[in-house]
Amino acid sequence: MRTKNQSTTDWASLALVVPPVLIFIGSDLLLAWFGWYGLAPLPSLAPQPHADAAGRLYILSALLAACGVSFLTLVLFARDLVAEFDARMRRLLLLTLLTGLVVGSLWMTLSGRYFAVLANPLGIDVVGKATELFGSVTDGDRDAKIVATRLDTLIFVARAGLMIGAALTIVGAVSCLVRPLPPPAAKARAFLLRQRLRLRLYVNAAAALMVASIVFQLAWTRWPQALFEPAAAKAFSAHVDAFALYSGVTSSLVIASFAVPVVAGLRARAAALTEEGEDAEAPVLLDAGLMDGLGKILVVLAPALAGILPTIADLLQLRS
Repeated sequence: MRTKNQSTTDWASLALVVPPVLIFIGSDLLLAWFGWYGLAPLPSLAPQPHADAAGRLYILSALLAACGVSFLTLVLFARDLVAEFDARMRRLLLLTLLTGLVVGSLWMTLSGRYFAVLANPLGIDVVGKATELFGSVTDGDRDAKIVATRLDTLIFVARAGLMIGAALTIVGAVSCLVRPLPPPAAKARAFLLRQRLRLRLYVNAAAALMVASIVFQLAWTRWPQALFEPAAAKAFSAHVDAFALYSGVTSSLVIASFAVPVVAGLRARAAALTEEGEDAEAPVLLDAGLMDGLGKILVVLAPALAGILPTIADLLQLRS
């Protein structure tokens, strides 16, 4: 039976959770300062119940996918807490996770209240107006407002769930920089190999989670597009695509901000193990747990690529 890892973590390693949080906040601030605050006219001439239903089904499908990825990330993190760390380390990692979630929750609440563009990235009350114009409600304005509130709540809950999943991947990846107790060489090598495998799982999970987030964002932001006349729909689509690209680039920067330092830390420890002559087979550890070459770049850039694909698809459609 494998004993739980008796290790300690550098506070400097735990501090690696700070840059991703700052990138998220900085991205929101840039959007708040330079984003669009205007009203969004929805010039529909007739109800669009089928387009409404299709849009909502896309939203729900994307939400289920995002929830699935978030749940798998939670399972991965919980398994690691039980199998990899002692009670002290579990408390420390959970405290770090809780602190990040509190900061993220406060930021989501306050930023949505004080920065209109963050609460309404497509324009003021687009969801409410679209709900009324789609014509899928039966009892007038009252039901339209109820449905709009439900959709707004669904979007908020999805964002909160994705935030939790992102926090799990960040803390999980940073936890790969635990320092083992002074071991024999074979034990040190096995420990570092286990950390590289854990890192790969968390980076891949982060990429999958961020891509799921972009897909969900595209689903709900494209939902009102059926209400627009062709000329207005083109401009609205460009707005949605640019918003997706912005979110994708932000997500890729977040992944890089925690993955690159952890990779560097693991490589440094593997190199030190080799230089000290403790393990003749240690050079294999210099891979540090991600795919070689282009694969590393593609994993980190996956959210940005997901964000730019709609723009490419629209351009191809215009040319065809």
